[in-house]
Amino acid sequence: AIRRGPWKLEQSSPFEPMVLVNLEKDPFEEKPQPADGKIANELMNALQRHIQAAGRVSWQPPKSQ
Repeated sequence: AIRRGPWKLEQSSPFEPMVLVNLEKDPFEEKPQPADGKIANELMNALQRHIQAAGRVSWQPPKSQ
């Protein structure tokens, strides 16, 4: 998940689609929206940069040396 301002982009597992939530309008995350549009793209790009900088994603095993 990534959050910026009232927006939260999340994916619960690698097998589920990403969803977008405006936490000001939906604080209990009852009606997540499909992750499309400008805000979703900005958050996806920021999340991907973070994952690349970290070197792996949480569901991947560590790389053997």
